[in-house]
Amino acid sequence: MNKLTREQLNAHLWGAADILGGSIDSSDYKNYIFGMLFLKRLSDVFEEEAEKVEKRELEARAPPEEAKKIAWEDADEHQFDGLR
Repeated sequence: MNKLTREQLNAHLWGAADILGGSIDSSDYKNYIFGMLFLKRLSDVFEEEAEKVEKRELEARAPPEEAKKIAWEDADEHQFDGLR
């Protein structure tokens, strides 16, 4: 499975916003904005946790590649793993 880059995700989200924009009353945008804000926060927390785990693994003398893999790919290291 190919992973999306941040730029690709951004393009998809803007495209979705453009599609929805024509059919939604402007006062209803808050429903979509709050969802996007939640996903952004979830992403930020994941990155913060991954950086902490990677630092911990490096301090435990794990090879850099292994530390990065554990930090960014091991679902057991994140509190949001059930959302994937």
